[in-house]
This record gives sequence, structure tokens and C-alpha cells, in this order.
Amino acid sequence: MKLSVIVSTYNRPNDLLRCLKSLRRQEFIDQIVVVDQSEYDDSKKICNGFRLDYFKIEGRNISKSRNFGISKSIGEIIAFIDDDAEAVGEWSKEIIVNFKNSPSLVMLCGKVIRIKDGEKILQYENGIVSEYGYIEDIHPQDEKLYIKGFNRWYLRPMGTNMAFRKDIVIKIGGFDEFYEYNHDETDLALRLIKEGLSALYSNKMIVYHYQSVGLNRQNEFLVNYFAEAKNNTYFGLKHSKDNLIIKYIKVIKRVFGPWGPLGGNFKSYKLKRYGFRTMLILTGSIISGFFRGVDGYLKTKKSLSN
Repeated sequence: MKLSVIVSTYNRPNDLLRCLKSLRRQEFIDQIVVVDQSEYDDSKKICNGFRLDYFKIEGRNISKSRNFGISKSIGEIIAFIDDDAEAVGEWSKEIIVNFKNSPSLVMLCGKVIRIKDGEKILQYENGIVSEYGYIEDIHPQDEKLYIKGFNRWYLRPMGTNMAFRKDIVIKIGGFDEFYEYNHDETDLALRLIKEGLSALYSNKMIVYHYQSVGLNRQNEFLVNYFAEAKNNTYFGLKHSKDNLIIKYIKVIKRVFGPWGPLGGNFKSYKLKRYGFRTMLILTGSIISGFFRGVDGYLKTKKSLSN
């Protein structure tokens, strides 16, 4: 059984170097695929010092990057780690052991520990997601309830630490490229689970996450609110079992309610993390994102019915 590890990167050469060094220390990796969407060649220069398969592609889309990496992988098992993460311990061994021990296993979700100012903070463990895109990154030990879905909540991986059986991912169409960021992995997880396929958590499959700034996250509070609104809208409309009217009501609540992008934007403004002008600009982005998400859903629905 071969393991291919896919790393998507964008303008983070120093983070990428740390990630690749951690993968080089792993014993059970047969291939490393780096998919670079950077504007510059710094990451390419970093990759020249490692034995791996490097590809430069256009666009700023994590789902497109992941799908491209899958197309270039040689392993029956594909694992994903972000460029600002580090595989620790026997990460690759844990992946291989789980898939060998469970021939029906399709998706494996690992633990993520955030490193901030030298401190280790649990970021993801046994995470779940609702049909409307609400997420819990850390969940109690009744997590097995969600492996097949429970009360409209489902197992979800964190994109920086997950592994799949490649042939099944390809069979269901790979990552949905409407998600350029946010919910790319949760969408895939729900599609797999709704097909009745087997998934597991492994809290021995661990990465450290340094959570660097980037195109979609300028700092801890200023994120890509357009994408947050667009993708939560699309996700809820796509995955909910409710009738169409209820879907739209709940999606509007998801995006414009206190726990959605608009609520987060207002909270950051009230806490003076940014000014009134920025808050207004971000509100406009959220409204635009909502309508773009509706449009994406309608086009997807139409294409499926044809």
C-alpha cells in the first residue's frame, strides 16, 4: 500500500520548508506532491532541495490544487497537509496502519495542535459539521455517533490533516472546485458519508499547525468574508434535507445571524479590531458572497438535472 502526501502552497516558502522537513522525517511516505499556486518562485527553490514532485498551477483555489495533486499521485492512499503545518511523531505510520487494518475505510481525520507563541493549543479533535456548515472543531468522545451522521451533524476533517482512499475520492468527483477556501474538506466528507462509506478519527495522527497569514486570512480576525458567506450559503443549500423555503431561511440565518460571517464582522468592529469603513466593506462582501453562493447552488442544481 503506497502513500502519497499532497501539499498545497501559496507564498509561504519558509512554512513550506518546515513542512517538507517534517515529511522527510516520516518513514512510510512513497511520494510527496507539492502543488504551488504562488506568485513567485521562492517555493519552487525550496522544493529543489527535496525529493518530490513539484507542480506550478494558476489560480488561488485550494480545491483545484487538491484535485490536481490527486491526479499526480501514485499512492492508493492520499494524505493532505497544509504548507503551514508539520507532521509529528509516527504520522505516516498511523495513516498506513489504519487503512491496512480497515479495508473498507475511506476517510481518516487526524488531530491538529496549533502552535502560537511557542504554546501548544488543541485546535481540532473529533470535529463535526452540521448540514448548514456550523462547525465544532473539538468534540467530546461520543464522536463515533457522527461517523454516519447523527441529528444532521457529521464527522468532518480539518484540511491540514486528513487522508483518503484515492479511488473512492476520484469516483465521487473529487473536491468541489466552487470552494476556493473553506468547506472544501467538509463538503467532501459529507458526500462520502452520505454514500454510506466508512470514516474514522485518529487522535494519534497529529500535526502541528502554525496557522500563517495568507490570501484568505490577513490576521486572526480579518478573514475572507466573501468566501465565508459564499461557501456557507452554497454548502447549506447543497447538503440540507429541508424543503427549499426552509433551506433559504436557515441559510440566511447561517450567514447573517450572530454565529455567521456578518455576526463575526460586527463583533470584531465592536471590539475595535478594525474601523467602521472596514466593517462596511466587509458587510458588502458578505452580501455579495451570499448571492454568489445562491447562484452557484442554482447552477449546480441545474447541471445535475440536465
